[in-house]
Amino acid sequence: MTAFKLTEMNCDLFDVPQNYSLAYTSTADFFPEKGTLAWKFSIIFGQTDQLRRQHIQRGNIAVLEENSRFIYHLVIVENIYQRTTYENLEAAIICMRHHMFSTPRCRIIERSAHDKKATENCSVVHSISADFAMCRNISLQFKCKNGRNHEMLRQDHHTGSVAVLKDHKRYVYNLVTKERQHEKSTYIALFYALLTTRDHMRQHGVRKLAIPRLGCGIDRLEWFRVKSILEMVFADDDIEITTYSHEPHIWVASREQLHVHCVTCKRAF
Repeated sequence: MTAFKLTEMNCDLFDVPQNYSLAYTSTADFFPEKGTLAWKFSIIFGQTDQLRRQHIQRGNIAVLEENSRFIYHLVIVENIYQRTTYENLEAAIICMRHHMFSTPRCRIIERSAHDKKATENCSVVHSISADFAMCRNISLQFKCKNGRNHEMLRQDHHTGSVAVLKDHKRYVYNLVTKERQHEKSTYIALFYALLTTRDHMRQHGVRKLAIPRLGCGIDRLEWFRVKSILEMVFADDDIEITTYSHEPHIWVASREQLHVHCVTCKRAF
């Protein structure tokens, strides 16, 4: 049975630490009365249109993720003119409890690659091929920075395994997700490689990971499926995973470079 502790405090709900999820009661139409707590939630967190599109009924919850925490909207009445019932409140709390228990313990934080670099004590993960040939993606950057391909070749790994290198106080996890460089990574290979990574992390007490969007570059894997695999594999592990997505600079040709010119005045357009 999960330990439960209820603490009553006299403070502003919005001043609690960021690692606390928030919950409040709401109407199904998400049109709160001005000045109420529900109205403050709508002003601070917004996304009311997204909430309305979920079509939540009484006794259920709408959930939004804000950074690394959840915002629970307990729907207990259809609109502000109806009265709250204990039955609807109890049903909504049960739904919230189910979501809390089914939510993975791991925390996945998504950042831009330009925000910051992985810290020295944060282990890193990326995907490679079994022949350890580095193509023009994030793997090549890892090779340039860490090198030591000869160590990985001696480990003789296959698809679905992991080649682990020690880099000072952290580990570099090389997830083997395909046999050859020209092939495409698969979700099943990524899943088994992450399982092996998880086991190594448990044995060595690793609590922080920095990863790119695994397989979502030239291998064309879908990020929402990769993220679901991460949540499933690390569901029972109290770790922090920071994902870095690289948005390449888009080159836009000038009008002159496009060589589109007016036949009369020769000006580019």
